[in-house]
Amino acid sequence: MALLTSLDVLGFRGSVAGAIGPGVYPLTALGLMLVTGLIIVYRACKPIKYSLFSPFGSSDLRGLAVARLAQVIGREMGDPVKVYSGVGQGSFSSMFQGSRAKPDGHNFVVLDGSCPTPSPFSNAAECLERFVPVMRLSDDPYLLLGPITADNEAVDLPGLLAAGPLGFSAQPEEVDFLCRALSHRAGVAVQSRVFASTPRVLRSLAQGEIAAAFCPLDELAAGDLTHRHYRLLAVGAPARLAELPEIPTLLELGLDLCLGHWTVLAYPKGASREQVRDLWSILSRPENQEAVSQGMRGHGIRPDLLGPEETAEFWRAQAQVAQEIGRDTGYWRADRQMVSLYKVVGVLALFSAFMLLAPVTGYLPASLAMVLLLSLILWPGPLKRALPLITLVSLGSCVAVYLVFTQAFMVVFP
Repeated sequence: MALLTSLDVLGFRGSVAGAIGPGVYPLTALGLMLVTGLIIVYRACKPIKYSLFSPFGSSDLRGLAVARLAQVIGREMGDPVKVYSGVGQGSFSSMFQGSRAKPDGHNFVVLDGSCPTPSPFSNAAECLERFVPVMRLSDDPYLLLGPITADNEAVDLPGLLAAGPLGFSAQPEEVDFLCRALSHRAGVAVQSRVFASTPRVLRSLAQGEIAAAFCPLDELAAGDLTHRHYRLLAVGAPARLAELPEIPTLLELGLDLCLGHWTVLAYPKGASREQVRDLWSILSRPENQEAVSQGMRGHGIRPDLLGPEETAEFWRAQAQVAQEIGRDTGYWRADRQMVSLYKVVGVLALFSAFMLLAPVTGYLPASLAMVLLLSLILWPGPLKRALPLITLVSLGSCVAVYLVFTQAFMVVFP
């Protein structure tokens, strides 16, 4: 609109003022539009100095807690931190986006044990390969619940796990990995029953339908931690919880395993130790730790802050479980087969070359070359075995299209 108005202004036609409105000078309107356009371009092109990739939606409680963390980091860094919500799997996950961000100290990633795969073990293994931990933000461990007995004897953990089905308040995909880890570390065959909510698990436990139950602490803490139909047996955290100091860990009961949902702040792989140390020195200040903790508690999340070394050790322990039970790498295989920017550019270049060369070389040679090269660029698997099939299909499709259009529709190709 500004360009059209400027052409009219150069000719100083009176119709411009009449079109805009009585008493409005064309140059004034042109100036306002140009200034508005410059402001829009400036705001659109202004580089964002700090970015934080989050696996949570911007409007849910955990997303709001991440926004509070971004405020704390931005206040200390002197520039606002832009939060990008990478919810889901594949290219929509924060792990995918964060692993491709520059490790320049300006990009931060929040990683969660339940995304993008449902396994906290395989997620920790991938995080070790792609990220450098700065701080563990929270840990929501599973609590092991058992029935009330007459004498409340000591817990025979392997016997309890093998006594009957275990109830889980979790997603079915996650339960599969938890059961495989329990079976491997305890040396017993663990059977499972999945429930949609913690109250249903507790009801089934009280009725004797399951031998024991695993429930996330955050869900159980929303209700009553003491109940006459069950007792707390163990917690799946690395150490005893401050709010439940009398409850032993699975480690203390002889099961070398930690079960829970963790959330970690990290840098992309390649960040220096100095960058990690500087950010941790900022976040480890008492006032900043209190601000982060309050922001998480205010949105229903249990804070459990650890430094870089402790977080890396925690990841290594989880990754060891993934290695033992078999890592779920399907997500990353699909990730590597996605169409990259280079493939997109290659496809566009091929179409452009085809449009330029077809009138010169003829339709059949140009189309055959384009389809063959296009197939080679986009083929997701090994090319050696597929090359004969690609060549045959490319040649057959080009000849078929040529014959159909020339014989049936009388189209004349160059």
